[in-house]
Amino acid sequence: MKILYILHDTIMGGATISFLKMIEGLRMKGFDISIVVSKRDEKFEKCARRFASEIVVAPITKSILPNWEKGILKRVYYLLKFPYSYYKLLIKKRISRRPLLEIINKINPDIIHTNVGIVHEGFWCAKKLNKPHVWHLREYQDKDFNRVFVPSKSQFKKYLKQSFVVSITKDIHHYFDLCESNRHRVIYNGILPISFSALNFPKEKFFLCASRVSWEKGHEDVIRCFSKFHHHYSDYRLVILGFGEKDYMDFLQQLSKDLGCADAVEFKGYTDDVGRYMRTATALVVASYNEGFGRMTAEACFYGCMVIGRGTGGTKEIMDETGGLQFLSNEELLQQMTGIVQMTETEYRQKVLKAQSKAIELYSIENNVNSIEKFYKDILNK
Repeated sequence: MKILYILHDTIMGGATISFLKMIEGLRMKGFDISIVVSKRDEKFEKCARRFASEIVVAPITKSILPNWEKGILKRVYYLLKFPYSYYKLLIKKRISRRPLLEIINKINPDIIHTNVGIVHEGFWCAKKLNKPHVWHLREYQDKDFNRVFVPSKSQFKKYLKQSFVVSITKDIHHYFDLCESNRHRVIYNGILPISFSALNFPKEKFFLCASRVSWEKGHEDVIRCFSKFHHHYSDYRLVILGFGEKDYMDFLQQLSKDLGCADAVEFKGYTDDVGRYMRTATALVVASYNEGFGRMTAEACFYGCMVIGRGTGGTKEIMDETGGLQFLSNEELLQQMTGIVQMTETEYRQKVLKAQSKAIELYSIENNVNSIEKFYKDILNK
């Protein structure tokens, strides 16, 4: 079976990592994989070449625009500029179809699979060539990244009804008014192989944040709560993993100084070995306001790390299944942090073992790949 995947981005974030894990498993099952990317990326291609027979570049246009920003002047500027930006994007979207059509005709895949919802070229090309198209919904687009749908949210929902759809959580599935059916399915991301599960004791005295460092991930809330926690438990640290824009990183570092906890907050940057930290952390804190799935939430469960997560979006859905500790306010986050350090080791073990067992059942790479394979076969057998 030959599958052509269309990617909007190759930055090594959650969507890209989940994609690479998926095609690795599919390649082992004998699938012929081709990938279309918007630009060359040496780091991504080094990983993807092991599983893909071909990686090609084509203009890919994101079918979204930024929403307005805070401040009267910025809003006025945004509203004046919006019509121009909107129609310029529509033109770019139409122009970008032709190169992709040529690529699809040359590769002649059985299925065209677009890795995220914000790219529409695959849908239109598949429609023109009468080929099945799969849309992989990994995000809400508006309530998580504050983006405007182009041409509109209602129109995007109509496009989805004409496609085969994979949603990475039930919440995203329902958000776009999709029902469980042969055409539209919920398939959770594959996080790790079953064999990677671990349980290490004793835990070290630090809380962990592991994600892209940006405002929607809630790092500011975590630092503010940790500063209060640190007054009573001065031997604990907060370790922040991940990359982010310099201005925001500088803001968080200054905030730590202003709150008197800078000596206990460590910004480690990007690492390929998040698991090393998860195996020993007291807990992973996931403060994202509206996470599409929450790869790190599920990954922590595999590694026997307690999760404290905001009770929204995909984070809530994972914790409802695994039994993580939820919060909605900064006061509740502080309570959960304090509660964990006061747990007995027996209580802690019971909670993380339950979470680990459920994560293996729902979020293993084996489960993800088998479910995707079955979906493809069902599509072609229709």
